[in-house]
Amino acid sequence: MEQASHYVTIVSDSIGDTADAVVQAVIHQFQNQRVTIRRYGNVRSEDELRKLMEETAPLNGFVAYTLVQPELREMIREEAVRLDLRIVDIMGPMMQAFIDTFDDSPQERPGLLHQLDDKYFRRMEAIEFTVACDDGRDLGAMLKADIVLLGMSRTSKTPLSIFLAHRGKR
Repeated sequence: MEQASHYVTIVSDSIGDTADAVVQAVIHQFQNQRVTIRRYGNVRSEDELRKLMEETAPLNGFVAYTLVQPELREMIREEAVRLDLRIVDIMGPMMQAFIDTFDDSPQERPGLLHQLDDKYFRRMEAIEFTVACDDGRDLGAMLKADIVLLGMSRTSKTPLSIFLAHRGKR
């Protein structure tokens, strides 16, 4: 088994999906993809953050982070300087663009992307509807559908319908 030659630590005060998606997209732009990703979600304390940074420093990698709480954002910058460790702020520049352009302030609450709100429940209902109606099992439901897929057998209608359901389309 090939040993990883590069290390990226992902730190998030939510689940870390955003940073992970960006890191994965970047990795695929390089031929040497022997990268070990260490992902830490729900980081909410300065002590926890300090420990993660100290564990990462000897690996000669870097930290990609999505932290929205100001005290943790400041702490990670201070620890990066102290440990001579590169950090990449995934969300900060985008949040600053919103602040500067729209004269607005962020809520600074972790996990808002993954909360159980009306949008989430509509998406789950769309998935349940799609599974129940797959393959013409409930022809009467067509009147309630947002999209009706018709096609020959084995043309990937089911995967497409599930994909669309995950985006809230019935």
